Amino acid sequence: MFFHEEIELLGTVRRFADQFGSDDQLFLTRPGFYADALRFLLGDRLHLLSSRSSAKASGLHYLRAAAKFPLAQLAEIFWDKYDGCYSLRRHFSANRQPSHKPVVLLPSAYINVSRMAIAYARTVPELDFLLVATRRSGWLADASANVTVAKLASYTTDGLDTSREYEDLLRKWQILRAELDSIPEIAMLTRLGYLNSFPKLLWQGLAIRDAWRWVFETEPVKAVLCADDSNPYTHIPVLLARNREIPAITCHHGALDGRYLFKQSHADMILAKGKMEEDYLVRVCGVPEENVEIGAPADCSPICVQRNGDSAPFITFFSEPYEVASARVEEFYRDLLPPLADMALKTGRKLVVKLHPFESQRERRGLIEKILSREQKSAAENMGGNYSAFYSCDRVRDTRNPLLSVRLAGVFTLRLHRAIREIWRGESVAIARRNR
Repeated sequence: MFFHEEIELLGTVRRFADQFGSDDQLFLTRPGFYADALRFLLGDRLHLLSSRSSAKASGLHYLRAAAKFPLAQLAEIFWDKYDGCYSLRRHFSANRQPSHKPVVLLPSAYINVSRMAIAYARTVPELDFLLVATRRSGWLADASANVTVAKLASYTTDGLDTSREYEDLLRKWQILRAELDSIPEIAMLTRLGYLNSFPKLLWQGLAIRDAWRWVFETEPVKAVLCADDSNPYTHIPVLLARNREIPAITCHHGALDGRYLFKQSHADMILAKGKMEEDYLVRVCGVPEENVEIGAPADCSPICVQRNGDSAPFITFFSEPYEVASARVEEFYRDLLPPLADMALKTGRKLVVKLHPFESQRERRGLIEKILSREQKSAAENMGGNYSAFYSCDRVRDTRNPLLSVRLAGVFTLRLHRAIREIWRGESVAIARRNR
């Protein structure tokens, strides 16, 4: 889960390098991940046109990067990097009284996951839910009346000694790592030093697992609904639920989850928000059809409002944190935004740039100011990560999948209502665990 993006990129880089002949030379404009990987594959046939940055230039780079984010987000990055085990944060998180009534656990690491989980909770108002956020961005103050919100840091306890378990797992990791080096992409990760962080990640993982264990020990958890089982820290409750024979359901907080192409679901059921997502999971990703149920939360129903195309007020561009994949954001925006702005002007509409929660609104606004002309900017609006403002949008432009539509979420179905109720009452054991 931590290194899959690097492994995918290394596979692409290796296929690219395989096309080079023995006398071919490659020139790159700057150092970085791709340069390091290609150096490993091509040796002295790779040439850099610029040397590594000086300490002063590197410092300026980090200052510019920090300036993109508000202070609250910088603080969250700091805590993620230097307090992964909640050693400090737990002192600032008050201990909460356990719930008195049975709850469905909603693990979350960031805001869109929380919104999707709470949308499902509103679908069944007669049930009680407990949303536990692993970090600040998962916290949602305006939760539903049947949802209690807590911080995972408040469940961190003293006195749990996992050093022997850690040492045992570390020895097994060293054995596995030697075996994995037979895979070219893993061998490159090792040579590039990316796997050196694994011992730290393992230690943090054990600490976070113990915090989730304490959630299950102290709270009357009767089911788990996870809207992001690709995040390792919110995937842990699904594994713990499976081990404790507690029913678990997963869904995806976005449109389509491409990680099902290679990951294994440990939940009893995967909820798809419509036929398109169900088809993607079953036909494209190979998920067994009997493991997928169609059922979108009731809050998604406004998305399906039909409107006359001539009256649609927006053209919506769904942006992404392209930097995560080492992509050049400015090139994306230069290619896509000017023609979309021209289309908006021509048709009398507004161009709405809808940002992902991981994107900096200030930095993206600066790019729009830089790229669009004065006339084009008059038609553009830059909005943050809250998708509720776009329920009325009719036309959608998504750079990942041109077929993707806001209408994908579909409408709430009675099948979801029945599925959650049955799992809650324990009557779906034969159905939910039929593949065990």
